[in-house]
Amino acid sequence: MTALSGIVDPELRGHYAEQVTAIFRDAYRVQGLKAFESTRRAAALHEAGHCVAFALTADHVRWWPAHKVRIWRNPMPESLHGLTVWLGKTDVSPQAPPVHVHPGDGHGTAVYATRALAGVVSELLFDGLDYRLGSSADELLVAGGCARNLAALHWGGEPEQAFSMLLGGTMAMLQANADTVRTLAGLLERRRKLRGRELEAALRNCKQPPVQ
Repeated sequence: MTALSGIVDPELRGHYAEQVTAIFRDAYRVQGLKAFESTRRAAALHEAGHCVAFALTADHVRWWPAHKVRIWRNPMPESLHGLTVWLGKTDVSPQAPPVHVHPGDGHGTAVYATRALAGVVSELLFDGLDYRLGSSADELLVAGGCARNLAALHWGGEPEQAFSMLLGGTMAMLQANADTVRTLAGLLERRRKLRGRELEAALRNCKQPPVQ
């Protein structure tokens, strides 16, 4: 599932896809091919962040925990020889219902944004490398759309404030589970794939962040 797949309105989903393409173009103008590089470590940390967020927001009714996570090295064409790109994917059980978020659903909007942000936030917190402008554009864009929705319909204030709250909450969640994120990322680096009970065991000690 990409960050765009939960958007019900096909016109809005297409609009976001166009914006992602524009972000990629701007990123390339500024950083060149480096904008799209991703190491095995960065991909593992990214997916580990998603897994922790999925675990802590799961209710097993609408929001399910991660069931399978994997990373892989994306083969590059000869024209891009030397560019390293590792990708990843976190999936819930195939028995889980599709997730759709409507504008009037404030709680669902916040959960969706947190799950989308967790990957890039994990990279920023734990990778320690300079940030690639082409990284996670779809997830950041969708989280920004969620922030605008929350500000307009639920929380009040400016969209930037809502985004800051979403970002801060996601950071607190991952910082409270830093050991789990790093351990899971290490497993993914070595194994490239975890699923089922093995993944559940790796996430067993996840804990909610302390209330501020």
